[in-house]
Amino acid sequence: MIDTFFDCMNVCRCGQDVRSKKPALAPYRSENDWRFSWLRNDFLGFLDEWETECLTRPNLPMSEKRKMCLSRETLEGYRITVHSFVDLAKELLALDGVVFLLSEKFTQDPLEEYFSRQRGCLGRHENPTATEFGRNAAALHVAGAHKLLTSSRGNCHNNSS
Repeated sequence: MIDTFFDCMNVCRCGQDVRSKKPALAPYRSENDWRFSWLRNDFLGFLDEWETECLTRPNLPMSEKRKMCLSRETLEGYRITVHSFVDLAKELLALDGVVFLLSEKFTQDPLEEYFSRQRGCLGRHENPTATEFGRNAAALHVAGAHKLLTSSRGNCHNNSS
């Protein structure tokens, strides 16, 4: 379930589904795409069942029950993400001229990459002033936009290169 969720949310290019043999990696092309229903019903249903099963276990203190499941904040984050993405994607796909949608474009990976680069400029110094931040931003800009989008150490990757 989690793997399919990540596939649904990380569609980054056309044909990716064919090469990987994973249908959830296909570009979204219709408001009636099966993944919208899967995300809302199957995936969120899975999370709801998991939470309910953990919280209704007999003979365990509540602290132990909570350890068996994702945190309330994480579960709420998943729910907000799914509902927001599905609503926005359907709305965009209903527009004239929108042929397909790549879900990866909705992630915050570029922002994480940028701040990772900013932190890399600081060395051991973890609390930059506004002036230092601006100087680092200028240095990153001069180094080239492609440097902002790629990182060999981060958990994000740039698919455009």
